[in-house]
Amino acid sequence: MQSYDPSSSGNSGRPPTTGSGGQGRAIAGLVLGILSIPAAIFAILGLVIGVVGLLLSMLGRRAGGRIADAGIVLSCIGLFLALINAAAGFYLGITGQYHPFGG
Repeated sequence: MQSYDPSSSGNSGRPPTTGSGGQGRAIAGLVLGILSIPAAIFAILGLVIGVVGLLLSMLGRRAGGRIADAGIVLSCIGLFLALINAAAGFYLGITGQYHPFGG
């Protein structure tokens, strides 16, 4: 009976790795797309999370398929909401209608 030696299998005991990581990028883009929607309450945060989610989803589109497509859609929704919030805040600040402490 032969004994098993993990170093002789060629991978030195480490788990196999995937090639490009496209599926991981697609999943990360989906998660950031989901997070960009509630983060749009804070315009700057929503914009940053939405842009990063959109980029990761686009990079992972070939390997990620529908996951990446969902990340793109959700990131676009989050970006749109963050832009609406930023525009509303800008308008209220310019017109003098924004009084954060009741002033």
